[in-house]
Amino acid sequence: MHKVMLVDLSPHSIANQTHSLDWRRLGYSLGGFAKSLGDAVSLFSRERFSLVVIHIRDAHAEGIRLCEFIRDKCKRMPLMLVGGRMDFHSAREAMHYGVNDYLPAPFTLEEMKDSLRNMREMIGDESDTAAASSRGDILYQAGAGDETGGETAENAADARLRDVHVIDRVKAYVEESLDQAITLKEISTSMHFNCSYLGQKFKYHENMTFNEYLLQQRMEKAKFLLEHTGLRIYEIANKVGYIEIDWFYKKFKSYTGVSANAYRKMHSITA
Repeated sequence: MHKVMLVDLSPHSIANQTHSLDWRRLGYSLGGFAKSLGDAVSLFSRERFSLVVIHIRDAHAEGIRLCEFIRDKCKRMPLMLVGGRMDFHSAREAMHYGVNDYLPAPFTLEEMKDSLRNMREMIGDESDTAAASSRGDILYQAGAGDETGGETAENAADARLRDVHVIDRVKAYVEESLDQAITLKEISTSMHFNCSYLGQKFKYHENMTFNEYLLQQRMEKAKFLLEHTGLRIYEIANKVGYIEIDWFYKKFKSYTGVSANAYRKMHSITA
């Protein structure tokens, strides 16, 4: 059973929503509750937790300060922010401090349950997480305020590695399903992530939107099939997820500057 620390920094309390959650069925026990930044810092310093959930509606700055404090003391502690704004600046700040999931307002109880299930899978073995939390407590109690820039860099590297793992899962999903209709909403649902936050995370790491990446993968595979197979154009279109051949023609010409037929002829001549 994973022990959760719930922090409700917002003037718009989520107490009613969280009290109606069946924490045990979700694999958690509610081990601590704080209503202010100071109380949260004190509670985290005294006890061990497997997950910290922070409600930050209209309290974004305090929530980010708490994430910074926790990440400094325990770089592997899973963090989940709920009730925040869904803009690129807010998402970027959350990613900087290695926030594992970000559920913007407004959200439903079912969306929160999905996020908690995702976090449970991410936490993995409870003993490993407890050990990470224990190390965080020890660092704090020993006066780890003199941590070096190297430690901060290490924390950032760990956060990036976690994000890279998530992005790699998205890419693998695209590769395996390229012949189907794919949406980020579908992927985020299967991974129990908030769709908007996953989209921001993807853009942050890949320097392109998910839809731009998806188009790139479809077109590059179409180019390969045109060059190396004798498949008909409509067959190639189907293999890269297009049912309407006219739409495939339009997207291919926009991407390459030439029609699919012209592209095949050009490469058959140079082959």
